[in-house]
Amino acid sequence: MQLGTDRPRYRLRDAALVALSALALTSYLGVVSFARGESLPGFMTSSGPTTSAVIVTLTAGGSSPSTHAQGEQVGRQVVLGRQSGILADAGIDEDDATRYWLGGVIVVEATTEQIAILRESPDVASVEPEPVVTITDFGALPDPGAGNWGIEAVGADRVWGELGLTGAGVRVGHIDTGVDAANPTLTNKVLAWRDFVNGQPQPYDDNGHGTHTASTAVGRQVDGAPIGVAPDAALVVAKAIGASGTAPGSQLLAAAQWMADPDGDPTTADQPTVINSSWTAGNANDTWFRSVVRHWLSLGIVPVFAAGNTGPDPGSVGSPAAYPESFAVGAIDQDENAPGFSSRGPIIWQDGDGSGPPSGTLLTKPDIAAPGEDILGGYFDGYLTFSGTSMAAPHVAGATALLHQHSPGLSTDDVVSALTATARDLGSAGKDSTYGYGALDAYAAVVSVGATPQRATDATFVKTPPKRTKARNLTYGVALTGASAYQYRVDGKPWSTPSGAKTFKVAVTPGRHTISVKAVSTEGRVDPTAAKHVVIVDRAAPVAAVSWKVRGRKVVFSAKVRDKGVGVANRKIIWRIGKRTARGRKLTYRFPSATPRRVRLIVTDRAGNRRVVRRLVTPRRPTVARAKTKSSVRKGGTLKVSGAAVRSGRVKVTLVPVRRKLSATAALSAPAEVRRVQSVDAGRFGLSLPLRGLPAGRYRLRVATLGRLGRGERQITRTVRITER
Repeated sequence: MQLGTDRPRYRLRDAALVALSALALTSYLGVVSFARGESLPGFMTSSGPTTSAVIVTLTAGGSSPSTHAQGEQVGRQVVLGRQSGILADAGIDEDDATRYWLGGVIVVEATTEQIAILRESPDVASVEPEPVVTITDFGALPDPGAGNWGIEAVGADRVWGELGLTGAGVRVGHIDTGVDAANPTLTNKVLAWRDFVNGQPQPYDDNGHGTHTASTAVGRQVDGAPIGVAPDAALVVAKAIGASGTAPGSQLLAAAQWMADPDGDPTTADQPTVINSSWTAGNANDTWFRSVVRHWLSLGIVPVFAAGNTGPDPGSVGSPAAYPESFAVGAIDQDENAPGFSSRGPIIWQDGDGSGPPSGTLLTKPDIAAPGEDILGGYFDGYLTFSGTSMAAPHVAGATALLHQHSPGLSTDDVVSALTATARDLGSAGKDSTYGYGALDAYAAVVSVGATPQRATDATFVKTPPKRTKARNLTYGVALTGASAYQYRVDGKPWSTPSGAKTFKVAVTPGRHTISVKAVSTEGRVDPTAAKHVVIVDRAAPVAAVSWKVRGRKVVFSAKVRDKGVGVANRKIIWRIGKRTARGRKLTYRFPSATPRRVRLIVTDRAGNRRVVRRLVTPRRPTVARAKTKSSVRKGGTLKVSGAAVRSGRVKVTLVPVRRKLSATAALSAPAEVRRVQSVDAGRFGLSLPLRGLPAGRYRLRVATLGRLGRGERQITRTVRITER
């Protein structure tokens, strides 16, 4: 049996969701369907005592009666009696077989000869190899962020707010890898539990897939983030798939039978209203589970199955989703397009168990589409985002719970009709093989069975503190719709008593906090969709340091800033020198003189905490304060340079020709430059530069200091012309 692939995407706490890996659902045995009159598959025709695990399904009439009444126990005994006769005819000891009254199914290790006898029995509809399921798991994230986008997409939030329905009092069945009952979305949700893998008495999930799908169906809100479609519905959970992700078909059959009567008393109707099965086999015509689905329907249970993740090729919907009786769910993304992985129809029905429709009938599958891309749900003690039809199916299971809360007497046909008739048509007009009847609309479906919209009960924040603050007390303003009061809480702690005040205050410690508020109507109806505001409180000032590099009177300042809390924006790093103000981590400033100046660095983090750093900075005073010379001098003479020096030291005087003004001949014979270096004392100085050998033309005179007097300090330039006479 080849199962689909559910693809997980990790949600970064304050960022978009990013794809990292895949949840593979694969199996190691192909399911081969063969009915009476067909030849045996090749692997069963070899000689010798080799045995194979097979699933034997009785013909019509093999199921027990359809009601939980006194006759139910008698009906089950009839089924078990028929099974005993079939096993005896094949020479199989009853103790070597596992028998299920649900659907009249037997799981047994049988030889080739015994299989041949079984398939010839008039009481046997089909004999098929027992399938194996495989899945893998991943890690989780600590908070739900904005929650599951699918809730708004299917209109579940409107059902809660306008119709007052949340699935309360309805049982939702769940066959998967179990559930982590400690997950915040599922606490106190499990009404009945059975472990068909390890026999543990308390709910657990050692894989994670089951917790995610269960929370999508019935998960409650966490800190105002919506997760499940029917947040007040209860769970009936069967763990049929183990930690490694593998399970034989017999475990799924055992789980399916238990679902039909969890307390083991056929006189009590304790079965769930709907069963979500987020697994699907590769071959649409494998009928090993079909009698189970038909029996569920007879008990009023809606059988919801994932269509599979082997799209987009036609005919890729698997079983049991492809059965005529199953309610198959395909996936859509946030743009209401079908992702490539979502399996498509149509299915060419082969009628392998002889129960109809006739072989060759074209079945349009899936039946409906629901959100299945980037769905956030519970995972171990945290949350994870998955993609797959496994995520789409529980949206439909949750919508079924909402329908049954309003109208408990709905038949399975009524539920399917309400969901399909109100679906938003996508793709080709009418039912098609990609979207079925269209996208699930839970709100329209519930209204279609008679629910009357009420004025929405809602509470919203109209005043909040900044997302990052240093305040010790936070003030919130609340607006109410259809309500007279509200309740609030901090970080998931108990809700406050109802209040009608326009504002409320909460005292908080440093750290990250979530403040939630929900409305309470005059009739006592509580708004199921709490508004929330996340705030980070930080009262620690940032750490800041100033460094600088001096180049004469030009100084380059650098700010080193560190803040472990909410961070610092560059525009909040401010320099102040005299009358000048600048922003950023670096500043280049030219001092107007050598006079020391006070420099202030003001750093404010995003919460408003401020750090001020003050420094006194003295620029270097240039050695040469000024210099002068004649603007022209005769060729062959001497150029005299005079000026003033601030400090004693060496002065370099350089005369460089401006070559573009020289003739070609002169340029070849002229020296590259003429220079003279002379020590001078502080105060006035004078020196001479011989011009021997220099042709007439324009020259640039540079006067600069050397060595310890400040490399890179002030340089004075003048233009000098050498003339012929």
